[in-house]
Amino acid sequence: MAELSTIARPYAQAIFEIAHEQGQYDKWSDALSKLAVIVKDEQFANAVGDPRLDRGAIKKLVNSLLANSDNDINHLVNVLVDNHRLSAATAISVQFEHLRHEQEGILDAVIESAFPISDAEKEVLLKELEKKFGRKIRAEVTVREELIGGVKIIVGDVVIDGSVKAQIEKMTAALKH
Repeated sequence: MAELSTIARPYAQAIFEIAHEQGQYDKWSDALSKLAVIVKDEQFANAVGDPRLDRGAIKKLVNSLLANSDNDINHLVNVLVDNHRLSAATAISVQFEHLRHEQEGILDAVIESAFPISDAEKEVLLKELEKKFGRKIRAEVTVREELIGGVKIIVGDVVIDGSVKAQIEKMTAALKH
């Protein structure tokens, strides 16, 4: 079976084009993130996996869980259910957000730190990254104790590893040669 990201790409692109035409990125981001949460839910997966539940019932269930959704979003749900692609909802949401951020000139980043960092420290890091990359940065911060100290920053394909673990690995490699 094809990778979910491959399946999700044309859906995300089509939704992005609709959102762009409508000027409603927030509406679609919100709906797609809710749909992704619904699809990830174990109880939902069990219910949808029941062979006694037909597509019409699945559509009704999903659309009811997406309270206050409009016809465009209900249509998307119907298309995903009809094409057996509901499981790609999370990947569609992720790809849509990447397209949106690209359109808005925003880069996604992951900041991994050995210790929790304060909001002030995060802001300083973001300002430096924005200066370096010349674009707005939206970052997710995770704590990874195995880094020992320092931070590791991933922006797209660029990795800036200032962790103690990376420094130790460099020294170890240098000593072996």
